[in-house]
Amino acid sequence: MTPDSSGYNSLEKAQNTGGSDYSHINVEGLDIGRSLDALPFYVMLIDANHRILFANNTMCRALKLDAKDVIGRYCPQLVHGVDHFKYCPLQQAIATEKGVEIEAFDAFHNRWLKPAIYPTGQFTDEGEPIFLHLTYDIDDQKKVSQELELKARLLDAATDSIFLTTPDGQIIYANENAFKTRGYTLTELISLNIKALRPPNALTTWEENRRKTVNSNEVIYETSHQRKNNAVFPVEVHAQTIRHDNQKMVLSVVRDITRRKIAECALKNIEERHRTILMTALDGFWMTDLDGRLLEVNDTYCRMSGYSMEELESMKVSDLEAHETIDETKKRIQHIREYGDARFETQHRRKDGNIYDVEISAQYRPVDDGYLVVFIRDITDQKLKEAENRRLREKSELSGRLAAIGEMAAGIAHEINNPLTSVIGFAELLLLEENLPENAAAEVKVIYEGSQRVKDIVARLLTFARQSSPEKIHTDLAEVIDNTIGLRSYVLKTSNIQVVKRYAPDLPRVKADPGQLQQVFLNLIVNAEYAMKQARNQGTLTLTTEQYGDNVRVLVTDDGTGIDEQIQQSIFQPFFTTKDTGEGTGLGLSLSFGIIQEHGGSIRVESQRGHGTTFVIELPAAHHPAGQLATAPVVENRRSENKARFLVIDDEPFVRALIQRLLVQNGHVVEECDEASRALDLLERNNYDVVLLDIRMPGTSGMELYDAICARWPWLAGCVIFITGDSSDVVIRDYLKTISIPVISKPFNRRTLEAAVDSLLLKLDKGKSPAAG
Repeated sequence: MTPDSSGYNSLEKAQNTGGSDYSHINVEGLDIGRSLDALPFYVMLIDANHRILFANNTMCRALKLDAKDVIGRYCPQLVHGVDHFKYCPLQQAIATEKGVEIEAFDAFHNRWLKPAIYPTGQFTDEGEPIFLHLTYDIDDQKKVSQELELKARLLDAATDSIFLTTPDGQIIYANENAFKTRGYTLTELISLNIKALRPPNALTTWEENRRKTVNSNEVIYETSHQRKNNAVFPVEVHAQTIRHDNQKMVLSVVRDITRRKIAECALKNIEERHRTILMTALDGFWMTDLDGRLLEVNDTYCRMSGYSMEELESMKVSDLEAHETIDETKKRIQHIREYGDARFETQHRRKDGNIYDVEISAQYRPVDDGYLVVFIRDITDQKLKEAENRRLREKSELSGRLAAIGEMAAGIAHEINNPLTSVIGFAELLLLEENLPENAAAEVKVIYEGSQRVKDIVARLLTFARQSSPEKIHTDLAEVIDNTIGLRSYVLKTSNIQVVKRYAPDLPRVKADPGQLQQVFLNLIVNAEYAMKQARNQGTLTLTTEQYGDNVRVLVTDDGTGIDEQIQQSIFQPFFTTKDTGEGTGLGLSLSFGIIQEHGGSIRVESQRGHGTTFVIELPAAHHPAGQLATAPVVENRRSENKARFLVIDDEPFVRALIQRLLVQNGHVVEECDEASRALDLLERNNYDVVLLDIRMPGTSGMELYDAICARWPWLAGCVIFITGDSSDVVIRDYLKTISIPVISKPFNRRTLEAAVDSLLLKLDKGKSPAAG
């Protein structure tokens, strides 16, 4: 029923070929042949079996066939290349006896066609009904229609509203979104002027918006629209002028921006909250560009730095850094940019010039040209607390080490004092011998004096490294300084350092812990030694005491290398040292500073490079209550004439032998033993006037034995003299404080023993001794 596409495209050519032969058509009353030849589309006469009875010239030329070759052919095969064309409307026309038109896509010709079949009311010689078959090529029309339909669908599928209006606002076209979202039907919306979609408060700008659109051809602005139910919502209008049907029109794309406005409002609120948080944060805040320029700062950093916000926003990071150079700041910014973030500590300089410690937390944001978000925390107080905690920790560690030294010293003292007692005692006895040769006496004197020197060294060691908690007592500073010098006398002498003492007479005492002050003086003396050795391997150390108002002042002066002014500012900081590696920890002066402060005093340094150094210590003078002076008690030098019976209990045989020898020389009776069970047995069987008891012994200690004696023989509780070689032990000292018992410390000499014994015997003279009874 249809030609191929080449036939349809060749209609014009077909009209120029030979005409059709109508001689075979024999239809009574039908005279349409020649008039149909002139039509530009296919015209056929067919019977009910699709047999072609007539074809106009247009069809014959398109098929490139003569009319005689067309007549009698089966239409579907000739025109469509198939035995059955499913879209053929012939059967419908036969059934309805009416004309039928359809649109169909012919796959054979790849075109859209519109076949139409009409009954003619005429019949063939065989009595078959004749039908007029017209075929129109509607491919171009169909494509245009489909394209328009697609565009309409696309416009209706748009999420924005689209309006086509006249310049004065009359709506010509609106897409589906436009009328549905506003609650109108398309018919209702098309009848309106677009001004009717604006609420009253937005009408005042309509004329101006429209004028700008017409004059500028394209504008974008925000306004409000109103739905049919009067609900108002914000919109963004993108309007431009176009030509339609040779008339100027306005095409408007209108977007509902309700969500955007809500998001913008929420974002604005968030930004406002964030800005409030940043401005009121406890930490400082910067935003800087990659050149280090401050773009934004908060109030906290303004207060922290002392600058105003306007001043800071004209500055760079390098302007605030106390020590970091411009190049170092650039490298740090580059590092943050490469790695994304950084956390570090540095120091900033305030507007008044003061330096303070800060902790920086910075992040790089790769937005636009990139910028840094920086938070700054003032950690000056934290640093001071850390330094203080470190000082306390170091002091605690030092105290622990000193405690260990004290424990070791106590053991050493006990071990040394026992044999030292017998050496001193027997040397003294030898010196009393009248028949001792002169040269032997001189040698014994050397032994005696050397032993006394060892005794002093052990006593100083125990004072310096004692295990007890610090106790503040009325202290003679000159005595503490002399004891400290004694500890360093050999080093000072071998280092060619002369010691000059300038002590003020009648200097008030101070209430202090002698051991802690000795630590301070020892540290200053050692530092002075070092400075003088560095200068010229010799020097003069001058120690001065003087009263200064209500304070007592000590000056430790050397003529060494001196200290630079810059170093003086840090000299009391923990771990700060100018000594070579391995020669100093940087703790000595910081600990000394803490000790003096704990005593309510002060310590400072006065020095000039090349002219020596003086450390000045000031401590509050101690005030004694009326009638009480810190003077040594007057001891009555009176001997007892009573002869007594003694029991000596000590685990050291040489100590027992010495005591027995000294007491026997004075006419006393002496028995001795070396352990507790033997002592209890002797006490059970004998009566004694005095018991000399060593505190530290193997097995049962002297303290335990004393408690046993008091329990079994209460009258002997006041007849005991303790002997100890370890008076620095905390347990022993605390125990002795609880009882009123005389104590002799090893090493002792003859006079010490005789004084203690005579004092007790004189006390016992007032009553009757158990042995005499």
